[in-house]
Amino acid sequence: MKKYISHLSALKIWNFPLAHLYFEQEISAITQTQYTVLNRADRFMLNGQTAHICTQDIPSNGLCIKHGVGIVSPHLMFIQLAKQFDIFQTIILGNLLCSRPGGAFASQQITKSELLDFVIQAKGHHGQRRAYQALRYVKDNAFSVMEIFVDLFLGLPMCMGGLGLKGGVFNYEIILDYESSQAIKKDRCFIDYCFPEPKIGYEYQSEYHNQTIDQDSSRSMALSRMNYRITTITKSQLYDKNKLKQLLFYAAKIHKIKYQIRTPNYEKNLNRIRQLLPRFPNRII
Repeated sequence: MKKYISHLSALKIWNFPLAHLYFEQEISAITQTQYTVLNRADRFMLNGQTAHICTQDIPSNGLCIKHGVGIVSPHLMFIQLAKQFDIFQTIILGNLLCSRPGGAFASQQITKSELLDFVIQAKGHHGQRRAYQALRYVKDNAFSVMEIFVDLFLGLPMCMGGLGLKGGVFNYEIILDYESSQAIKKDRCFIDYCFPEPKIGYEYQSEYHNQTIDQDSSRSMALSRMNYRITTITKSQLYDKNKLKQLLFYAAKIHKIKYQIRTPNYEKNLNRIRQLLPRFPNRII
């Protein structure tokens, strides 16, 4: 019998720190290891463990052996969880898989292009269509969970609850001029969420940043010298609906677009994104 650890059980095993953090409750709720089997008869040989049957052709990198145990690859896991999640959870998962939690110089386990190539090859799999749709809104190189939510609120189209701003990228690298680099003792810096062409950036300020006010101020001045307009976003601006609306109005103004809602789905989807904001008791986010 061939069985492969799959779905949330696979996510628990693969090393994706930000995904583990964000989906901690879902992973903890698993009472039985989830498996994928390739033969219908094998479903009845797992002694009560959760079994999913996959009879579709699986792309070559969809199944792995890890420490002698069969497990689906993160690419196939993404499609499997897309079937269970709604579109917004799937977008979040894709961004978390393509993140770089160790910072700019850490390795990235999966890129968006790698995920997309696999999803395209996996036609016919349950969840494939939603996974493909979600990847339109997935970006590489997020350093934190909250950066992803900044992108959801600002970057998703209005019909999906976002502001519809195009061109945003995570952790955009800026090479500083001599005077700016001398001021902050670094030759480059990274903007959390940046629109390079209009030189507009957004920095998420967690509680940790209260301890680095002087450093953050010097960094902002250095970026201003490089003609970047930086807006700081706080936790309360994302979690409080009124403050969030104020932030969106302000962002629309500096990007020179109208914050004019013409779709009935906007409020419903905006509220859904807000529902999905992480709730980490006693943790800095």
